Amino acid sequence: MNRKLVDKYIKTVNKLKYASRIEDLYQLHSLNYEKLVGKLAGLSSVRIDGKYRLLFEEATMLSAESDSPIVVLLLEDISNHYS
Repeated sequence: MNRKLVDKYIKTVNKLKYASRIEDLYQLHSLNYEKLVGKLAGLSSVRIDGKYRLLFEEATMLSAESDSPIVVLLLEDISNHYS
């Protein structure tokens, strides 16, 4: 197991977890957040490091406590983008 990659993965997931809106991800430039196109359309990705990215699906739902949307990130895959 690559412990450094696991640590970076956890750090990346925590950044996603604490973002209150998808728009917040644009502010975290190190993530390189993007909506994917082509055969991966419907998924989004953020960088774990220079080689790996985390693919996820965005789903928006309304909170019972307020009318503001909550974004649920469903983690899909860790992809070696350059293989």
